[in-house]
Amino acid sequence: KKKKNLMLPFNVVWSLASAVQTLVGLVQVWVAPWWPERPLPAAKAQQFRVGIVGAGFSGLGLALRLKKSGIPFVILEKAPSLGGTWYYNKYPGCACDIQSALYSFWDHPNPQWTRAFPTQPEILQYLQDVARDNGLLPYIKLGSAVVRSEYDSAQCRWRLHTSTGEVEECNVMVSGVGALHKAQYPAIPGLRDFGGPLLHTGSWDTRVDSTLQGKRVGVIGSGASAVQAVPELINNMGVQHLTLFQRTPNWVLPRNDRALPRWLRWVYQNVPLVQRLRRWMLYWSQELLLLLSFQPQGTWRTALLTWQLKRFIRQQVGTRAC
Repeated sequence: KKKKNLMLPFNVVWSLASAVQTLVGLVQVWVAPWWPERPLPAAKAQQFRVGIVGAGFSGLGLALRLKKSGIPFVILEKAPSLGGTWYYNKYPGCACDIQSALYSFWDHPNPQWTRAFPTQPEILQYLQDVARDNGLLPYIKLGSAVVRSEYDSAQCRWRLHTSTGEVEECNVMVSGVGALHKAQYPAIPGLRDFGGPLLHTGSWDTRVDSTLQGKRVGVIGSGASAVQAVPELINNMGVQHLTLFQRTPNWVLPRNDRALPRWLRWVYQNVPLVQRLRRWMLYWSQELLLLLSFQPQGTWRTALLTWQLKRFIRQQVGTRAC
């Protein structure tokens, strides 16, 4: 018997799933921001408390909703400042790979972004401004790492033990802990015996920046942080020679970063609908890119994306790369 072609049904299922995901995203983007908040009755809310671990984007985002709903909460952050990964990551060229109009809370737009792709200082300042303007700072306990958690099933409560010796009790514990600030070094024999400065983008020592001029630098890895740090090291920090050690080649898209002119920031400030429309356009372009990226091999979608990616690589490094 001739084997049935299972690729077509898979493509149909994938397309249907993508359509459902897109519909859900549309509802979230257009409906959620104007959905009326319904705070819990005061008596019921005071009997309930949420413990949030981490004061990064996810922790602050949850805190904003809880505060609007009148639900008590506490945010436990191990760092001396809020911001999560955007506090810890300070390597040269550190920035976001999502455009600023999209990489922000929907109901807290920032019309004063200075670049299409925001840099680490701007993102950290944005998070600090959102927390301050919405009265979240009194709920954040800085320098309080959660070292142990235990659940009391009899009382249906969590006990969060912190590095300061305090114990916070709550009905619900939510982890907003990220992993992008934890330095992971490769297991290379003799790595720790290296005589010069040994840096990691996840725990960068900014005191070394002024000492890199004229030095020979080796960069291990070619991921997102390397894509940002390498051009900065070469163009603006005066290194004499840089060698990039790459294990696996990456697909690379043009970034098209640019400074946002003052007139555009004025429009975003005084006509907020324009920035919301920009956010909507970015949202759907990212959804389309995701749809094209995660497709079975052999489809017209993957063929189109592969052609575009190889064309960009040829423009950058020549035909040897493809």
